[in-house]
Amino acid sequence: MDRNHVSRPKTVEVAKQYGATDIIDYHNGDIADQILELTNHVGVDKVLIAGGDAEHTFEQAVRMSKPGASIGNVAYLNGHDTVKINAGDWGVGMSNIKIDGGVM
Repeated sequence: MDRNHVSRPKTVEVAKQYGATDIIDYHNGDIADQILELTNHVGVDKVLIAGGDAEHTFEQAVRMSKPGASIGNVAYLNGHDTVKINAGDWGVGMSNIKIDGGVM
């Protein structure tokens, strides 16, 4: 994984001004894998889905979330009737991961 590659350097610059300490880029591999690597496979407390590939984005969000996490969605799921969430990654529904969304 080339952790030095970023596809949007201006965005990264602004993110760092707001306090971002770790930057990931989808060009460097699966987003969930990168997050899990950065958190020693613990996962994160919160995920905001603001774009991406609707077919895989929810699956990645659940994979990178630790039990009790919150996932917020503000992405438009154009052309998709379903989103994939792997039951095992979601603790078979017992991980208490909350998913919120609304009209986009």
